Amino acid sequence: MRTVQQLGFAYRRAFDAKVHAYLKARYILPEDARVMRQRAQLCPPSTYAETYRDHYDAFVPVTPCTAH
Repeated sequence: MRTVQQLGFAYRRAFDAKVHAYLKARYILPEDARVMRQRAQLCPPSTYAETYRDHYDAFVPVTPCTAH
């Protein structure tokens, strides 16, 4: 199994594709999709779910986390 670091840009492309699919299906609003994409880039070594879980207190403002 490869890590997010090894997947690099491929992970972000896959995440963006899923967000776009939800947006196209009207499951999320355009402004929510924009924020999700921004938040997915906050901690490049982590997945979106890991960033949400590990940095929830600082997750409301869209600011980068410190590297682990």
